[in-house]
Amino acid sequence: MAPQLGNYVLETATAPGTGSFTLNGPATARRSFSAAFPGGGSVFYFADDGSSAEWGIGTLTIGTPSTLSRTTIIGTTSGGTSALNFAGGVEVYNEIPSEYLPIFGQDGSLILQKSLTVVGPVHVGYGSGWFGGTNTGDFRWTAALTVGNPSNSANSAFTCGMQITDVIGDPDNNRSGMNFLGYNYQGKRYDVYVAWNGNITTVKGPVAFQSDVANVQGNLTNAQSSLQANIDGKVSKGGDAMSGGLTINASAGLTVNNGYMTGYGTWGGNLGTAGNNPWAGQFISKYNDSYSGASIFCHRTLVGSYEYASLQVKGADGNWHELQFRSSDNRLYTASGNVFALTSEIPTDIYSGTSFNHDFSTSDDRIINLPYGNILQCFRVDNVSSGRISFPQAFSGAPQSIQVQAVTGGVIAHYHCVWEPDASGFTLNLYGSYDAIYVQAKGKR
Repeated sequence: MAPQLGNYVLETATAPGTGSFTLNGPATARRSFSAAFPGGGSVFYFADDGSSAEWGIGTLTIGTPSTLSRTTIIGTTSGGTSALNFAGGVEVYNEIPSEYLPIFGQDGSLILQKSLTVVGPVHVGYGSGWFGGTNTGDFRWTAALTVGNPSNSANSAFTCGMQITDVIGDPDNNRSGMNFLGYNYQGKRYDVYVAWNGNITTVKGPVAFQSDVANVQGNLTNAQSSLQANIDGKVSKGGDAMSGGLTINASAGLTVNNGYMTGYGTWGGNLGTAGNNPWAGQFISKYNDSYSGASIFCHRTLVGSYEYASLQVKGADGNWHELQFRSSDNRLYTASGNVFALTSEIPTDIYSGTSFNHDFSTSDDRIINLPYGNILQCFRVDNVSSGRISFPQAFSGAPQSIQVQAVTGGVIAHYHCVWEPDASGFTLNLYGSYDAIYVQAKGKR
């Protein structure tokens, strides 16, 4: 509990020596300590005998007469923190020492050297309005709530935060909603938007939900069934049904609906040397002979490696673009070597109930996985006094940040500080004790 401050509190004491002040009652037009504060309360005091003075924190005992013990001596005019020996009359009054006054910088900032306990709501930039564009379609944002930057670097390295963002006139835009932001060790910013429309967008694009994956898998299954039903056992030829196998040997080419098929029997390109990539007879489809765009289907081989079916298209840019169905593993590839996933490989267990299974969860609900190899540990410790506090799970090194918040009720310490943090825990120094504390610690796994 913080020391108390009251108005117009002044009494006298007679020859207290270095002991407690026995209070004689208030001076004229002043209030007594017992009228201003409850018994057992912690209060600020100044004591002045006209030639020397002392200030500190005392404990009030109400009685006849009331007494004020000199619990903590903050300072004296002699320069020490030992009780002065008052041999005569002394005025004892209630005032706040300068050591307990918050001081604002010239820029209006306030820096606290120790923790700050807030028992009510915290409003950061609340009601300060929007920043950014003002016209329909413009992007705008609110003041951000940010934490981090332990190095105090100018490029905001290791900072994270959140704010409201909005595309004016477009509430369904993927950037209209909550914006979670962070700066990496180089000061490069990354944004994650949780939109009012329910979408989540990262620097890599929109996040796919379970329903999106299920729809894709269903469409592929329907297309496969439909294709099999339409080609099974028949070929359409001018309205007539033709069943059975069809073999075409046409080394000079066979025109088929404005296309042609080259013959097989010889390879195109050089077949003999390992690494060469010749081709067999090709099926070529194009609008007419003068049209630059075309599609090719043929069999090819990468000599010494694998065989594959090649599907190529010549784009408007004049370049060929290719898909390869390789015999080495019966998989579909791009020409650059990227492989297409099978429907059986698309994960279906990424979402369960109202949470993502593999993004942030751990086996302990006090521990949350974070990006870039970090974890966040949030836990409660009861009946706390000075001593060692251990983390539920050890970090790989000293944590990046530790926050301790007291739970009100019971015996309350006047202040606390974190000391000697390492991978497994830290030392908590208290003046007094807490019924319980909440701890939040962030660091590397």
